[in-house]
Parts: sequence; structure tokens; C-alpha cells
Amino acid sequence: QRYEASEVPAAPWYAGGAVLGMTLCLTAVGYVVGPVTEMVLRLRGRPPGEAGARIWPPVRRRFRRMAWTGAGLLVSVIALITLLVLFSVNQAGAWPAVLAGWLVIRMLAVLMLLQEVTAVAAVVSGLREGWRPSRPQWTAIIGVLGGTGLLLVAAAYYDLFSFPW
Repeated sequence: QRYEASEVPAAPWYAGGAVLGMTLCLTAVGYVVGPVTEMVLRLRGRPPGEAGARIWPPVRRRFRRMAWTGAGLLVSVIALITLLVLFSVNQAGAWPAVLAGWLVIRMLAVLMLLQEVTAVAAVVSGLREGWRPSRPQWTAIIGVLGGTGLLLVAAAYYDLFSFPW
């Protein structure tokens, strides 16, 4: 039998580190844009808006939870990669770390997916009830839902929703 080494095919343009970094940066901007807009309005002396005073607080709480879950997912991915690099440098068995990391990251990704669906349902329900979001509220809605959507697309591309066996 003859073995032959060949070049690894080049990764597609969307699988590179630059696109992943840009996706993570856009996600972070999406998570931050709503609170920053509200803070700027408060500093200027204008209230962020009373549009949907009954509907907006629960929606805003959902968005905060989504942002914290997304941040937890990013931190856990970085921690898992760091842990695996340390195990490989020390030539130790990394199987328990891989299994635990798989479990934590997938649980966070599924939780983030559920939060995205419930947040979209809450916004659509509020819009059906006649809620007309103000401009800062639309900024927060688009930022958080868009950022989480980008993060979920990246998670799906890197198979965070599939089982390793």
C-alpha cells in the first residue's frame, strides 16, 4: 500500500479567522448598542422613552439574559481552547476536558437558541398588542437579536449543535 501526502484544501472565505473575528465583534456591538443608547439618552436628560411601558421591561430583561448567555458562551469557548492547548502541550489526556467542554458549550448554545426564540415571540406579541417601540428600543431589539443570530449561525457552522459520536 502506498501513502501519499497532499495539500489540504483551502478553507472557504467564510471559514477563516478574520470572518469569525468580525462576527464576534458584530455580536459584541449588538449586545452593547442598546444599553449604550439608553445611557446616552439619560445623560442628555431625556428619558429613553415611555413607549410600551408595560411591555418593554420584560423584553429588556430577556435581552440582558441573552447577552449574558452569549458572553458566557464566548468565554467558555475561549476557556476550552486554552485548556485543550495546555493539555496538548503537557501531553496529558484531554478526554475529560473535551467531554466537559462539549457539554457546557452545547448547553449554552441550546439555551441561547431558546432565549432567541422566546425573545422574538415576546417582541412579536408586543407588536401585535399595539406596542410601538421608540428608536432606542428598536436599536436594542435589532442589536441583541442580530448579534445573537450571528452567534448562532457561527455556532451552527462550527457544529455546536451536533453530537461528537
